[in-house]
Amino acid sequence: MIALKKSSTILLALILPSAALALHPDAFNEFRAAAIIDKSASEIGAIQKDAALEPREKAAQIEQRKAQVDGLVDKFPDSPDVQSSGARASLQEGEVAAALTRAGLAVALARHKTPKQLAEALKTQAISFVAGGDYPRAFEAAQEALRLFPQDRNAMILVGLTRERGAKKAAARAASIIAGAQAGPDTPAEVSGRPNGALQNLLDAARDSYADSVEETKKAETDLKLGDYQAMRDQASAAIKAMPDNPKAYMQRAFAGLMLKSYDDVVEDATRGLALAPRSAALLGLRAAAYNETARPQLAWPDAENAVAADPRDAFAVLQRGLAAERLGKPDEQSLADIRKAGELDPSFAHFYTEALARRGQAPAFGQKPAADLAPSYPTASRRPAALAGLCSLLICAGIYLLLGRLWKDERPRPARD
Repeated sequence: MIALKKSSTILLALILPSAALALHPDAFNEFRAAAIIDKSASEIGAIQKDAALEPREKAAQIEQRKAQVDGLVDKFPDSPDVQSSGARASLQEGEVAAALTRAGLAVALARHKTPKQLAEALKTQAISFVAGGDYPRAFEAAQEALRLFPQDRNAMILVGLTRERGAKKAAARAASIIAGAQAGPDTPAEVSGRPNGALQNLLDAARDSYADSVEETKKAETDLKLGDYQAMRDQASAAIKAMPDNPKAYMQRAFAGLMLKSYDDVVEDATRGLALAPRSAALLGLRAAAYNETARPQLAWPDAENAVAADPRDAFAVLQRGLAAERLGKPDEQSLADIRKAGELDPSFAHFYTEALARRGQAPAFGQKPAADLAPSYPTASRRPAALAGLCSLLICAGIYLLLGRLWKDERPRPARD
């Protein structure tokens, strides 16, 4: 019986792969073809770097692998994976026009396949556009890939790399590499790289910038906790300089600007951040606050509305909507409801409701604390000193009580000893 089970297991192991291949031969062959193309592209790069090879031998080996790549691409014209691999191979060969054609076909085919295949095709197309110097279209492709997978770090980097500000140095470097790929044997080594290698260097540099930007935003968060808004603003600026497409850095700088009463800067930073993260409740709320502080409630209202729609529990956004409604003369049921709700969501905003009632000549409702006893005004002030003072007073009283008890005990008459 045991021997029979073992024989059955071995038989299944032999039959199942063959059956899968028979059922889906194209899928298996496409996968294998894409892998072969990627390997050929890598070999082309290695051959180009091999200084020991004679130019004629080098050209022959490259041509052999090129023919293999072209044959596989032609064999699977309806495979987005094969076309994407073919586009990357074309970049390695320095043929930007062919890369653009293949990448475009890969994207068109992938739109009828899985989201993952489409994202990979879009990233290949973005890199191909970069190689051709077409940064606006590269940005569109990278942005679409990022929308499909918001956590895709390479897509995020490509978005940052292909934006106008982030692409200036990259454009000059890519242009020199593309020109170098078509140059003769006397081209200097630092210029005669291949587009694919150059783009990899650019992506590596972009990754470093991304890491630097994240580090600066962490420092800005520390400054926020310390209440040092000027330092927070400086760190956020450093984060933006490292990577101009970091929406969190713009949010931090806008917040610091609000605390420093630089309202025009708040509007500018929030607007630039919203270009990267259009539905950010934090950025919309900050811009609404700047508009409210500069007597522009008609501009604050739509921003606050959109912020609350994005995050109904964002107390700051709810507060700004209530303040804008009040200044626009909207009914009290609307403005007061928002101002009160903001205080319920975040007690540090509670005093705004009492102040709003006072402006209307009303007293707080029964059970409502007077304004002096409410939570501190925004920005939230620390209440640790008061708590520590209370604790110290309690400890002092306890010490006095224990001391008096000991003295009283010592003064009591003691019974005489026999």
